[in-house]
Amino acid sequence: MEMTQGQPAAPAARTTIAVTGGTGFVGRHLMRALVQRPDVCVRLLSRKRPDFNFPTANLEVVTGDLADKGAVAELLAPGCTLVNLAYSNVRTPELNLSNAKTLAQACAVAGVSAVVHCSTASVFGSPSTSAIHEGVTCVPRSAYGVTKLQIEEAFSRASKDAYRLITLRPTQVFGPGGPALTKLIDEIRNGNTLVQYGRECLYGARRLNLVSVSTLVNAILFMLSNEKVVPGIYVVSQDAWRENNYRYVADAVYAGTGKAKWLPRLNMPMQLLQALLKLCGREEINTDIDYSSSKLIHSGFKNDEYFPEALNIFISSHLSQQKIGN
Repeated sequence: MEMTQGQPAAPAARTTIAVTGGTGFVGRHLMRALVQRPDVCVRLLSRKRPDFNFPTANLEVVTGDLADKGAVAELLAPGCTLVNLAYSNVRTPELNLSNAKTLAQACAVAGVSAVVHCSTASVFGSPSTSAIHEGVTCVPRSAYGVTKLQIEEAFSRASKDAYRLITLRPTQVFGPGGPALTKLIDEIRNGNTLVQYGRECLYGARRLNLVSVSTLVNAILFMLSNEKVVPGIYVVSQDAWRENNYRYVADAVYAGTGKAKWLPRLNMPMQLLQALLKLCGREEINTDIDYSSSKLIHSGFKNDEYFPEALNIFISSHLSQQKIGN
């Protein structure tokens, strides 16, 4: 209908984004970004009202969990986009898989337009190559990796002719509120100095395959805002940064804590570390794996977050939280 002069414009329809797993580590960072957008209505599935410390005027909480089919049906509005971050480390792999299958099928029944599913690079397991990209065959060995791959496959089957499916495979996610790197920081601050020195000599410049939570959240937001991105699987990593290795991260922790390094480090051969990892029965013994995010970048995503700065922000955040806790 043609607008008459002086007639107020009708408010633009807001996009509905449904979120599962929004109270977890990555979820809280994503929710903080989503609720700041006036163009979206955010619907969150949660067992109780979350204690977010940011404004939530455009947030609707649906009480329940993935085992509650009624709550899942209430969460999913026709035409909405689902961001699935849900995975419980306190539930069995079988229950996680069952809940994911229910959610994937419910999306098809509800008529959602798209699903952005957050998986993990752990599904690759221990492939024969060090250069990892989306086309590499997955050979997961841990129960976690196997289950996450099965969940990917469940969404893939349910999405056929029903909704667009974007699957993100982030590497080791770190950031404020997350568990990654906290052990390393605590070992340097309070651990045995001699043991830590030996660890630094042994690990050397071993790749850590870290990705900041900010980069992952930005990748999710990018997928939500770009409907022309080809559905499929996308690796999310920051392995292109040469600083993404044990030695650099350890040095950043020393600088952040103000603790002096003990002695000049010896350069141990990586073959020794690989042999020890194999002896200990570790799933991953390849110390030079490089996860490529080229496909994500070619889709238009600007993977330009400054890794050293994100690392320093996390170290400062973790140390501040420890001071508050003490």
